[in-house]
Amino acid sequence: MPKDNKYLRLKQLTDFVQLYFISRNIGNFGFCRYGIFKRLIRYCLSTTDYTLVRRVFDSLRRSDIIQERQICNTNVYLFNPYDRPYRLRGSGEVDYLDLATPLPTPTEIVWK
Repeated sequence: MPKDNKYLRLKQLTDFVQLYFISRNIGNFGFCRYGIFKRLIRYCLSTTDYTLVRRVFDSLRRSDIIQERQICNTNVYLFNPYDRPYRLRGSGEVDYLDLATPLPTPTEIVWK
């Protein structure tokens, strides 16, 4: 029985962190390294248990809520719970392609 409670607690914590990230619009941060997510999860859960923080993060990764990518030999992660299409810029920033206003094409850009 305690084993089930452990997994149920991890699921509840993962759902809580996911709701916190959605409310803070963490997806707009773009690709971030693990340390940024670690600090946010620690703050959200008010814990210093790094094992629990890593388990919650891995649970989000396994459920494809956090996507992983390697940029310049560094693993970076994107919080994308709705699986929105995006375009990656060179600096790790993300332009979401499902915005209400379409992005201008290079011929539409007027340089002043």
